[in-house]
Order: sequence, then structure tokens, then C-alpha cells
Amino acid sequence: MIYPESFEQKIGFATVRDMIKARCISTLGTEYCVQMKFSSNYNYVNQLLLSTAEMLAIINGEEALPLGNIHDMTGQLKAIRVPGTFIPAADLLKVRQSLGAIIEISSFFSRRRVDGATPYPVLDDIAQKLSPFPLITNTIDRIIDRFGNVKDNASPTLAVIRSSLAATSGTINSIMRRVISRATQSGYLEADTTPSMRDGRLVIPVAPMHK
Repeated sequence: MIYPESFEQKIGFATVRDMIKARCISTLGTEYCVQMKFSSNYNYVNQLLLSTAEMLAIINGEEALPLGNIHDMTGQLKAIRVPGTFIPAADLLKVRQSLGAIIEISSFFSRRRVDGATPYPVLDDIAQKLSPFPLITNTIDRIIDRFGNVKDNASPTLAVIRSSLAATSGTINSIMRRVISRATQSGYLEADTTPSMRDGRLVIPVAPMHK
């Protein structure tokens, strides 16, 4: 049953909704909160009350329910429906974290399931419907590390490129060390001189009298 707005305001439901919204840990939770309405369906209301009681028992328990790292990826997932598009590494890390949260939540309830019985039957039923998408998780783990950096072996081409860059960088560093060593021996540089980066170029700080 949906009551008129005046009734909602009269009993302070809007205030309660705002209090709940302020405690949501993700934008998806906030959106769900906004869409909540009154109901006169006994079974539906009873299920909600039972799930609330179970959640309260978990909160008061010894082990916290792992609800961290849950991100709203709706926009990114909609974007990659277009052929040829992709998710940036930073957003891919958020996808991996969200999938990891699903795995942890599922594990939390499965550990408490003994011979088909559980102290949290309503929430456990919801948790059993969660899908961790192991193939996607494994693929992401192959591409990025836990900090969101793309791995060198994410693809054969990238491995070749990064190997070439590392070799070039090593050659440049070797040349720079020889230059600094000779300049130091000639008295143009101080013994503790180190190169610095300016405008994308390696430069050696030299005293004005030796420039």
C-alpha cells in the first residue's frame, strides 16, 4: 500500500528515510532506500523484519559481515556494452573489489551453514543467490595487481613493450652514471650529484661556473 505524501510526512517517514540513507555504504543502497515504500503485505513485511533482526544479530556478533569495497559500477558496465569499449584499470580494480566482496559475503554465510541449518535463514537465502563470477575474477587477477596496476604479462604485446622500455631505461641510466662519474672526476660536479627530471628529460645539475 502506498500512502499519500502528506501521511508520510506526518509520521516522519521522510526523516527515517534520510537517517537510513546517511548510513548506506554504497550509492546502490542509497537508491534502494529512496525507492522504499509502505506495504500492507504481511509476508513481505515479516521477511523484512526477520532480515533486520538477523542483521542486528550479526552486528552484535563477534565477526563483522564483510561489506567493504562495494562499488556502484552500473555506469561502467553500461558503457562496455558498446563493442570496442573497455573499462579503465582504476575502474577494473573497483569491479574486482566488488566481486571480492561478494565472495567474502558468500563465505561468511556458508561457514555458518551446518547440515542445512543456519542462524540467519533469511539473509542466507539471499546470499546463496549471489554469484562471484570466478572466470571474470580470475581474468581480472591476470591483468591487474591488487593496487590496480596493469601487470607486465597482461598481454604478450604489453610484455614486449615493457621489456623494451626497461632495457632502454637501463641503458640510459648506465650512460648517465658514466657521464656523472667523468664530470665528477673532472671537478665539474659534486660527489653526491644526482640527475633530476625536468619536462620529461633527465638533466644534471651543474654549478653556474661550470655550465
